[in-house]
Amino acid sequence: MGAALTKPGCVGTARRRGSGERDRKEYERNRRCNSPQPFTGSNLRERAIPKPGGSGKVRKLGIPTIADRVVQAALKLVLEPIFEADFLPVSYGFRPQRRTHDAIAEIHMVGSRGYQWVLDADIEACFDRIDHAALMDRVRLRVKDKRVLSLVKAFLGRLGETAA
Repeated sequence: MGAALTKPGCVGTARRRGSGERDRKEYERNRRCNSPQPFTGSNLRERAIPKPGGSGKVRKLGIPTIADRVVQAALKLVLEPIFEADFLPVSYGFRPQRRTHDAIAEIHMVGSRGYQWVLDADIEACFDRIDHAALMDRVRLRVKDKRVLSLVKAFLGRLGETAA
């Protein structure tokens, strides 16, 4: 008779009943996953990719684990509505429900009304150079949940690891 499958553990692997060593390892894995320890994330895999424009320069790209991506997605669900409220309707970069095509359509629309200037700004190496302490101070003004703040701080610390 085959071993019956039970529900997946926290890492998504099905376990079989009746294998003592495997049960012990799964128990330990679940205990670690469900413990109230702060999230620290996994070691980032890193890859150097060429910068656009053919300059020959490269930038480091941190590749998150699946667990990191799940936590990042949860943080986005919590933080996005808080900070999205601050943006003006004419701001399009990396915002929900806004695409490059929307920005171009807005440019054409205001251009037909006599406007002649468009501002397109980019802060070079923003995430490499931003002062994490100052950023956390600004986030703390809007977010009071210490668990959320500790996750943001953990990810900011990891950004510093990949900065050149």
